[in-house]
Amino acid sequence: MDDFRPRGTHNPSASAHRGAQRSTTLNRKFVKKPVAMPKVRTRADVEREALARRRAMVEKMRREQAVQARKRTIQPLETSKKPTQPVVIKHPMVANAEAKMKARAEAARAPIMSAQEQKDLAIKRALAQMDRMDTVVEEEVIEEVIDKKRHFWQSKRFVLAISMSAVAVLLLGYFVHLNMPDISVRVAASRAGVDGSYPSYIPRGYSLDGLVAENNGKIEMTFSNAALKFTVTQEKTTWDSAALYNNFVMREWGAEAVILREHGLTIYVLGSDAVWINGGILYKIDDIKDGLTRQQLRDIAVSF
Repeated sequence: MDDFRPRGTHNPSASAHRGAQRSTTLNRKFVKKPVAMPKVRTRADVEREALARRRAMVEKMRREQAVQARKRTIQPLETSKKPTQPVVIKHPMVANAEAKMKARAEAARAPIMSAQEQKDLAIKRALAQMDRMDTVVEEEVIEEVIDKKRHFWQSKRFVLAISMSAVAVLLLGYFVHLNMPDISVRVAASRAGVDGSYPSYIPRGYSLDGLVAENNGKIEMTFSNAALKFTVTQEKTTWDSAALYNNFVMREWGAEAVILREHGLTIYVLGSDAVWINGGILYKIDDIKDGLTRQQLRDIAVSF
């Protein structure tokens, strides 16, 4: 053995003569400070923070509005002893919403025009437009004569004005011709006290013969087609369809009358004559020459 020594030889302890050993004790000077893990934010935390920010913003806006209101309402103590009430200022979004609601309410309360009222309004606007055109034409003619002092027969503007006036007169005559039946019906209705009307359907070849007349509280209109002719009368009544059948149809026409039902109307027909009631008005068609068919009678009745 290499470590064998003779007895009596000094053999010091290995631990006593061993070199200095590095300390294994932890030196906290060089230990990194522990860092706390970041807190995990949940969706509820985010919503609470957003709600808190909104509340803070609203509170800030209220404070600013209160300050502005106090600045506008503060008055000197010398001129007023009573405390002034702060002016309440509506938020722009609230004011906008109230304005929209008011506009919708006014639109809902606005009356709905019937087809007849719309037609009357269109006629009035057309006549007013023609009057304005005539006024403009007259002003242009006068200015042309005064400013240029030329013979008006040589003025192109005057020729144009005359042409426009002629067109306006023709248009006015055309509108009057188209609406003459309605105008005459209104005149006769006002005299008779009946809310009469003009049929929108007239058999082919027939036209209004003259004007609509008023006769003993009745509105009478006659349509002719060469030798053919029929008359329509309208008058107020308190009868209904059943009373008309009992008081007129059975007494005047008997059981030969044919009953037609169309669009809620009960029409009694005998040959080429017909009677019916609609809206408290008794309508009667007297065909003098028996030229109307049953289908034409039905179409005339429905068109009122």
